[in-house]
Amino acid sequence: MVAILIALTVIIPACKKDTDGSNTSSASSGMKATAVDPVQGAAGSTLTVTGDGLGGIATILFDNGNVPASFNPTFNTSGALLFRVPDTANGGDQNIIITNNLGKSVSIPFKVIALQPLQEPPEAILRPVRRLPSQVITWMT
Repeated sequence: MVAILIALTVIIPACKKDTDGSNTSSASSGMKATAVDPVQGAAGSTLTVTGDGLGGIATILFDNGNVPASFNPTFNTSGALLFRVPDTANGGDQNIIITNNLGKSVSIPFKVIALQPLQEPPEAILRPVRRLPSQVITWMT
């Protein structure tokens, strides 16, 4: 019982409550991005970039059109970044450029899959087949 009390008096004061939700990973001048998973994806896809020294990230940018990606630093560590492909990202092969608070940047290749917008059906699909003054209109579907 005495051992438990001693352990609690050492452990409890060492814990600090996170008050601002920020990640405490600091920026590194030796930042490296070694992989992105998946290597391609459409808007909204969740990406994980792994590497070393990835703390203190200031911006994530898709270079085809300079489209910024939003991210939450709380979810990121010095070894991994988690973010989504922006809805406004242009399709095709490009680089993701990651810049930290020291102004150091790394890039990693990625392919944004551009999805085709849904098209409205042509008006010819819904058209009257025939109409006589005394008849009901029938519609072809």
